[in-house]
Amino acid sequence: MAKTYTYDEVQQHKTNESCWVILYGNVYDVTAFLPDHPGGTKIILQLAGTDATEEYDPVHPPSTLEDSLPPEAKLGPIDPNTLPKSEQSPAESDQPPRNAKVDPAQEQAESSPDVLEDCLNIDDIEALATKSISRKAWGYYYSASDDLISKTFNNRVYQSILMRPRIFVDCSRVDTSTTLVGNKVDVPFFISPAAMARLGHSDGEAGMARACQTYNAMQIISNNASQTPEQIVADSPPDQVFGWQLYVQTDRKKSEDMLARIQKLP
Repeated sequence: MAKTYTYDEVQQHKTNESCWVILYGNVYDVTAFLPDHPGGTKIILQLAGTDATEEYDPVHPPSTLEDSLPPEAKLGPIDPNTLPKSEQSPAESDQPPRNAKVDPAQEQAESSPDVLEDCLNIDDIEALATKSISRKAWGYYYSASDDLISKTFNNRVYQSILMRPRIFVDCSRVDTSTTLVGNKVDVPFFISPAAMARLGHSDGEAGMARACQTYNAMQIISNNASQTPEQIVADSPPDQVFGWQLYVQTDRKKSEDMLARIQKLP
């Protein structure tokens, strides 16, 4: 019978040399996994010695623990009576740090529309989302790597694309269909592979798939999706168009196995 651990015991393991976390009522030793975590070691060490379930669940598919950790990494159950009555994860706080600068997007959100139907452009949608999601989710979706140079440049490039006005043109019958990588779709855009969709909504990537089905749009599934590929495509018709984002891992066998798994999807 597996040993039952106390919260104080778990608290003793919060370093690179010994890192334990609590997930779904069980204690896991994730020390060996630290260098392999796609998001880096820092976020795991922030949660080390605590119950990380609330942080972990929205951003990981159900099979992640089994796929990433050996069976012996599951040490045993946590004694629920030893858990703090109210423990806030170090990585989850809707309060900005002291002296933190307020981002312009958050200031803009104060005067944005309150419902999606009133949004006129992407800026309105972004501002509405800023008011609707947690600070952690906002920080992930709004941010970009390093100094935001590429993100800023991309926005500038899109703003330089102007619409050419057409006068006295019949717009009653407009065909927005096109082809993307050889696949016929009804709209000239697609959902790009942004990870961790369940941070924004509990339906996650599967909800996006249903939206794409409605509009016959293409969805590219993130390599770091918060749901399994099988969950995402479960309710989709056979002719719905999906793509898969591939990160080639150091252990190429893992990438090959994932591609084989994707090829088996209906």
